[in-house]
Amino acid sequence: AVLGQDVVIEVIDNTDRVAKAELIIQAVIAENVPSFVALEVQGSVSDVPDALRVYEEVGDKWGTWLKPVTEMHLAVQQAAFSSTIPTVAQIAPPGMSAGELTKSFEPSKDVNAGVNGCSYEDVADVFLQGLENLEQYNRSMIGIRPKA
Repeated sequence: AVLGQDVVIEVIDNTDRVAKAELIIQAVIAENVPSFVALEVQGSVSDVPDALRVYEEVGDKWGTWLKPVTEMHLAVQQAAFSSTIPTVAQIAPPGMSAGELTKSFEPSKDVNAGVNGCSYEDVADVFLQGLENLEQYNRSMIGIRPKA
């Protein structure tokens, strides 16, 4: 399924996600696909070493689900970033909801650029913009910021 592709994008459910992502990463490596992008949730993962995680700030105020979800995203990030795939990134969308494409956003290396939510359509638009210059996000995250 990945043979001959320029990029493989991992957008899978959370059931056994780390194991599934690792299988996808192995396939990308085996078929010499030059680029791989993983999906995560804004705020759960950071590419800043020793950054405070959201679950560390809020504790169990939002429930007990946040810590294991964060750890899952971190494990996928670690598997991807430590792989031999030449170009790897992780997209970090904010909260998403149904809505219109506004074209009001652009990719950013700052995953905390002040965007707390946007439409699925805007996330897809920013993601496509990020893919156009994927090398600049190598081994880092693609966040979303308002257009300047």
